[in-house]
Amino acid sequence: MDGVPFEGYETGGFVMNSVKINAVRLLFCLAAVASAVQVQAAPAPSRQMTLDERVEYQRKIEEVYWHHRIWPETNPGAKPPLSAVMSDAAIREKVEVSLRMPASIDGERLQAEIDRMTRESQ
Repeated sequence: MDGVPFEGYETGGFVMNSVKINAVRLLFCLAAVASAVQVQAAPAPSRQMTLDERVEYQRKIEEVYWHHRIWPETNPGAKPPLSAVMSDAAIREKVEVSLRMPASIDGERLQAEIDRMTRESQ
């Protein structure tokens, strides 16, 4: 860019070096964390969902993911239904694991994640 050559990545007509790419990645991650924190700050619903309701909603989410998954042309068979590749027990386990995760992100956890990303992106 100023006639000074440097190694980097060509993307859409301009060159980005690894420092800029890592900065962009960090910004996207921080934006995602910030939006998650805002979602956590929303008032709690008047009623809690049951485990079975959560499993059913997760199944619907997995169906959408599976519907949009590209089936390789090299595979001669038809794309199987989701139930053939992901059992009800696996979906229930996914929900149970998500319920065991911390519900909110405090400043200490956020800073630890920023430090980890900085350390591992160099």
